[in-house]
Amino acid sequence: MLREWQLEEMSDPALLLVSELVTNAVQASARQAVRDGGSWPVIGLTLQLTDTAVAVEVWDTSPALPVLQEADPAGEGGRGLVIVDFLADSWGHRAACGGKVVWCTIAIPAGRNCGSPLSGTAPAPSASADVGQQKRRRVRVNGTA
Repeated sequence: MLREWQLEEMSDPALLLVSELVTNAVQASARQAVRDGGSWPVIGLTLQLTDTAVAVEVWDTSPALPVLQEADPAGEGGRGLVIVDFLADSWGHRAACGGKVVWCTIAIPAGRNCGSPLSGTAPAPSASADVGQQKRRRVRVNGTA
């Protein structure tokens, strides 16, 4: 997507942020699936482009909200949200139908024209985002788009 939007230089932090949010969502949905009787974990990934930012939203089936906490230096996990907090320009979460959405934004470098005819800023992720005027791509986990 970033290549399509002519934003390849943002790919390293964007890929790491998507990886961390998707990993957390898969783990949260897997725990919820066990509670619900053992179905496959289901998540959703949405990328949005505005004139000023790329927004990443990941939906999962767990209503449990993420908590930023200090990672155990000797532990194998627990650093995902610390990385998101460090790399993203903003991040948060909101309740959503059947689970929650965890989101982050990555600012487009100043003076960079990504070819977007859009105006304004990234949607207020804490509210229901009206993305009618934003480029939006939904990516399904099973590999189809």
